[in-house]
Amino acid sequence: MGYVTEVLESDEQVLGEAQIHWIYLIFAAIIFIIDFTIIIGPIIAAYMVLSYYLKEFVITNKRVIYKRGVISRNVDEIDIRRIEGTNLRQGILGRMLGYGRVIVRGTGVGNINFPLIATPIEFKRLVEKATKPAV
Repeated sequence: MGYVTEVLESDEQVLGEAQIHWIYLIFAAIIFIIDFTIIIGPIIAAYMVLSYYLKEFVITNKRVIYKRGVISRNVDEIDIRRIEGTNLRQGILGRMLGYGRVIVRGTGVGNINFPLIATPIEFKRLVEKATKPAV
């Protein structure tokens, strides 16, 4: 959580975070093995491995943050008060291996698409719990 710890406000708390599923590293290994004789395959595989460790999916009490990028940095954020809903996408393989895509919809601010998340149902629950007003 390097980026997130830098941008947290003083009264902001991390409620949860997600990781990319290990299947992403399998895809990187397959690309490396298939294109081993060409320099492009190992470069793409190395980029994928780096991005695996550098992506951040975080839910705080104020916002949802998706940070990605190896050389450049791209950050998507939605304020908790602006979240309209969440969607979950899981194919057959995703259900069997426990990964999926969570889409957080914001009102008037667009969507954040969290790809290949390990335990996507738990991440979706955390987002929904964070958006519920305290009683």
